[in-house]
Amino acid sequence: MAYIPMPQLALNLSGFVAKNTSAFEQVDMPEPEEAVEHLDYTFEDMHKYSDLNYLNYQIGGGATYSFENGIKWTVDVTYYGLDDRLGYVYGDETGSLVVVRSGVQLDF
Repeated sequence: MAYIPMPQLALNLSGFVAKNTSAFEQVDMPEPEEAVEHLDYTFEDMHKYSDLNYLNYQIGGGATYSFENGIKWTVDVTYYGLDDRLGYVYGDETGSLVVVRSGVQLDF
């Protein structure tokens, strides 16, 4: 979304939200023919190991101010977030990041 309150100033705002999920069907593992000693695990939840469930979101805004001689000053701030709801596959990757950028643009 953009807004131009005056000819030399432009403001912008952007964002998105994405919910991502993924899962495999249950695997039907055959039972061993003979009893295995020290078997203290099962394969009942093996298909859940690679399940993914996370929320990815971003919101940002910025401004551009134009001077008369073709020089523009820009500033942007963007917030990135990740909410990992099943962190046992790759570890808990929940976190956030703020990026601030500013610069000068020369139009010639």
